[in-house]
Order: sequence, then C-alpha cells, then structure tokens
Amino acid sequence: MWNGRRRLSSATLLVAFGCTQLEYVPSKREQPSGPMSLDDAVALALRNNPDVAIARERANAARAAIDEATSQYWPSVAFEERFTRTSSPSRAFGNILDQRRFDDSIDFNDPGDTSNFRTGFAASLTLYDFGRRRARVSAAEATADAIAAQETQVRRDVAFEVARAYFLVFKARASAAAGEELADTLRRHATIVQARVDEGAARRTDVLEAQMRLSEDREATIVSRMSAARAEAALRVLLGLGVEEPIELLPPTTTTGTDGAVVGATENPSLLFARARQHRAEIVRAQKRIDEAAAGVDAARASAYPDLSLSGDVGFDDRDPRLGHASWLFGLGFLESLTDILRAPSRVRQAVANLAVAHESARSAQLEVERDVRNALLDAEEANAHRDVAAEALALAEEVRRRVQAEFDEGASEVSQLLDSDVAMITARTRLASAGYDQALSRISIAHAVGEYPPLSADGAGRGEEP
Repeated sequence: MWNGRRRLSSATLLVAFGCTQLEYVPSKREQPSGPMSLDDAVALALRNNPDVAIARERANAARAAIDEATSQYWPSVAFEERFTRTSSPSRAFGNILDQRRFDDSIDFNDPGDTSNFRTGFAASLTLYDFGRRRARVSAAEATADAIAAQETQVRRDVAFEVARAYFLVFKARASAAAGEELADTLRRHATIVQARVDEGAARRTDVLEAQMRLSEDREATIVSRMSAARAEAALRVLLGLGVEEPIELLPPTTTTGTDGAVVGATENPSLLFARARQHRAEIVRAQKRIDEAAAGVDAARASAYPDLSLSGDVGFDDRDPRLGHASWLFGLGFLESLTDILRAPSRVRQAVANLAVAHESARSAQLEVERDVRNALLDAEEANAHRDVAAEALALAEEVRRRVQAEFDEGASEVSQLLDSDVAMITARTRLASAGYDQALSRISIAHAVGEYPPLSADGAGRGEEP
C-alpha cells in the first residue's frame, strides 16, 4: 500500500506540472482584403503591427503580475515525499517511534541504521505583515495600469504614423504625376519650337531651353517617385507587412481624410488642453507611476516591522499508514529581522526619492502634452493658410497661362515665358493638392495630440473589442 501510494502521488505531481506548461503560438499576420482607406489601414496596423503586439503582451504580463502579487495572501501549501536513512541514535530512535515500531528489544544507545519515508503536507500562512503585501499588490496594479497606458500610447502613435505615411504617399504620387504632366507639356513645346526654328521664326537657344527644362523635370519626377516608394515601404512596415508585399490605397474621400471624427482646428484651445490632460496616455501613465512609487514607500516603511505567521504540517511515517497514525505539528511564529530594521531607513529614502521623481515626471509629461496640443493647433493654422494661398496662386497661374498662351499665339511673347507659365500652373496645382493633404493630416494631428486618434471604432477594432 505504501509503495502504491507513493507512486500515485508522484504521478499526480508530474501530471499537475505538465498541465502548467504553456506554449507560445505565433500570431498570424493578416493580409489586406482589398483597396484600403485610411481607416482600413489604421485598423490593419493595430492588428498587425509588431510594436502594438509587443505592448499588448507586456500589458498581459503586467496583469499576470497582479495575480502573482495577490497570491502572497494565500497560504503556502507544499506536498512532501521524502526518504531519509540515518545511523544517528537519536534520529534513528525517533524514526522508530514515528513509525510506531518500538519494542523492548531495541537498544536505545544503538538502535541501528533506520530508513524513513515521510509523506504529508506542510502549510504556512502570514497573518500580518504591517502592509507589505498590500503595498506589493498596489504597486503591481499601478504598474499594470501604467503599462496599459503605454499600450494605448503605442497604438495611437502607430495609428498617427500610418496616417502620416498614407498622406505622404499621395503627396509624392501627386508630385510625380505633375512631373509627368509637365514633361508632356515640355515635349510638345519642344516640338513646336523646333518647327519654328526650322521656319526661322525662333532661335536655337529656345530649343535648348525647352530641353533643359525637360531634363530638370525628369530629375524632379524621379525624386518624387522614389519618395512615393519610400513612403509606401514605410507604410507596409507599419501595417506589419513585408516591404515587397503589394498594397492598394484608396484616396482620401473627405476633407479630413478619415471617416472617423477628428478634432476641428477652430475648437477652443482651453477645452482641447483639458481633454488632452484627460485622454493622453502619457499623463495617465505618469499618474500611475506616482501610485507605484507611493506603494514603494509604503513597502519600504513596512519592511522594518515583523511578520506574524502560522505554520504546520501533517503526514505519515508509518509503513502501513493509517489515519490514526498521522503525525502533525503546528505553531505560531513571530519573525523580526534585525538586518531589515537597519536597512529600512535607506530603503525609505530611496523610495521617497523615487516618488519625487515620479511627481516631477508627471509634471513634465503634462507640459509636453500641452506643447503638443499647441504645436498641433499652430500646424493646423499654418496648413489652412498654405491651402488658401495655394488656391489663390493656382487661380493666378491659370490666368497668367491663358494670357501668355494668347500672346504666344500672336507672336507677342517668347517661348520661355510660355514654359514659365506652364511650370507655374502645374506647380501651383501640385502645391494645392499637397496643401490639401497637409490640412487633412493637421486635423488628425490635433486629434492625436489630444489623445483622441484613432477614434474608438478603429481602436476597438484593433483590440478585437466592440467599438
């Protein structure tokens, strides 16, 4: 019966140990299902981006740390199965007594070598520790909240970088398309000028100037194409895709470039500052770091006080274990470490200094957030002004182009003037498109600075939660 019970208990422990083994299963990368709007790209990035996944798993680990800290309130229970053999008379005689095998033939001075199998349970419970466990749990909870805020910050930063790359792609594409359009115009003018040279109505230098303009345009178009390619590569990485995987983007369909609600540039700055202080993850994280440091102070102060604990064990030493032959022990302990008493003042000073750092870091974070909001508002105001100026410049360039074309047809203007007007009109058109993209991004930048981008629908979709 003894050996069978031993084998059963050992097998039970092995099975229990095996059940606790967790395996990591890599997440599958999601592919775009078709052409993507900005909101589609943001949602995909929140599901695919490795930085978002890293932040999410760090938050999961921090939440598990809360459970570990809370488990310090549980009693410590251990299963024990131990074999010993001794020739020490006192221990050997004790084994004989524990096994209920004493008889008058045993020599107290030389009971012989004895073996003992001990099977049982031991437990201990800390009854009071002057708040050390409570401080550890509070610190773990504050750390988990801070890391959760960090996860939110990473998600929002990734979403904003996706928006930035998205608009940069379209800006570069617009610039490249304008270069192609200008190249076609320059080629037509070069043909016309060559014909006039053949007729003696134009100079050879006019042909050379048209060719020189065409060469400059080719160089600018190459730069725009490469910029678009780099922006697309950056966007693919943000989406968690390989740099060579194809993506198809839908152009912005609204003046904000997103189907979600974004902050207007004309909103009251004071209200935006208040919303930023409420929503920005950096401020939330800084406040939780203060809570974590305050819990550290409590733990440091409590380290100078003793533990009051209850402990005990119960088990069998008998080869034929029966309930009536079980042996037990329990006791109440009071433990005070003199070394911890001496260390406590240094620990408290260190913890208080950390708390001061946390408070100053929170103040710094709030100032940085306010500066972000102010800069975002200034950038939006600048983007509005640039778009207004670009619209006026395009209207003027089109009018100048119309007049120069009429004068050129009448022979009253040089080909260089016509080329200049074409370049000015196409350049103004490109600047207006670029200003429109910058204006749309500036609205998103305000929402990001306030802590409200991406909207809850996109953010919830990235978490697999209901919006």
